Amino acid sequence: RLEIAAASPSPKRSSVLGTISNLLNTIVGSGIVGIPYALSQTGLVAGLLLLIGVGALTARSLTMLVECAKRVRVRSYEDL
Repeated sequence: RLEIAAASPSPKRSSVLGTISNLLNTIVGSGIVGIPYALSQTGLVAGLLLLIGVGALTARSLTMLVECAKRVRVRSYEDL
């Protein structure tokens, strides 16, 4: 009879450097594919304005997440 012990692995957390590099890879990877097409469809001026607007909205949403995490006293996005 073969018995297998069920070991519960401890959850691993990312380091700050690992999280930043993962986020940058995600942003740059999708931007390399999508931004040239979006600019060709909207035109240079409108495309740049939209790009700046989306960047501002992204920065605001990240700021809101950080403020929310501070208020509820959690240190990870997973706990938030």
